[in-house]
Amino acid sequence: MREIDSFLEKVSSQIKTKRTKRYVQLELSHHLEQSKQKWIERGFNDLDAEKKAVEEMGDPYKIGSNLNKTHATTAFSYFKPWFVHIIIVIISALMFNVLQVMDQLIVNHIFRLIIYVAQTALVICLYFYFGRKLLSDLPKRIIYISVGSLLVLNLAIALSGYVMMNSSNHITAENGQFPIMLLMVFNHSFHMILTSISVIPDIINILLISILSPLFLYIGSKNKKDLFNHTLIKSFCHNMS
Repeated sequence: MREIDSFLEKVSSQIKTKRTKRYVQLELSHHLEQSKQKWIERGFNDLDAEKKAVEEMGDPYKIGSNLNKTHATTAFSYFKPWFVHIIIVIISALMFNVLQVMDQLIVNHIFRLIIYVAQTALVICLYFYFGRKLLSDLPKRIIYISVGSLLVLNLAIALSGYVMMNSSNHITAENGQFPIMLLMVFNHSFHMILTSISVIPDIINILLISILSPLFLYIGSKNKKDLFNHTLIKSFCHNMS
């Protein structure tokens, strides 16, 4: 059996889904043949060039296992970023309850603002931490769909509430407070610091509240270590995700 075929068989043995297995075999075979040709051009014979190409790739079982983890998706995968977001919202709400008690003791607005800045910084760190721990292995398409849907929902709530609150109809304007309150609760992480800065216009305020949570959720998910050191594999994994 050729070295390349043996390598592909070992990688495939770690991958569960047939579709992913076929795609991995096709792509890896292409990259291995390119690498083999590179070694032939350097003066190696066919057999030795094939061995060098395979050695360059690394451990086939580790590669197969990591590819299987990275690309084995379930319905829950699409809700994982939402789950992380809700966890952070709950943590932020708990911190807010503590700060509410402190608010009664703090008279200086600047000092209160410093506390809110510290809380916001902590929340951003949570997005990076949970993003790296729970989301970094998700394929990009899932991150885009999940975080994108969160952003669209936030903007829909924010803009509908803002339009209603600025309606000439008194009843409609009062009803507009509900979606804005819903937006604040669902994005608890940033509304405290933003609402405490009075110079920000209302429309900019609610847009920032809508955008910041999905933005940091996405950035947090990007804090990922390379699965493999080989540049061809990095490129391959990038294309697959």
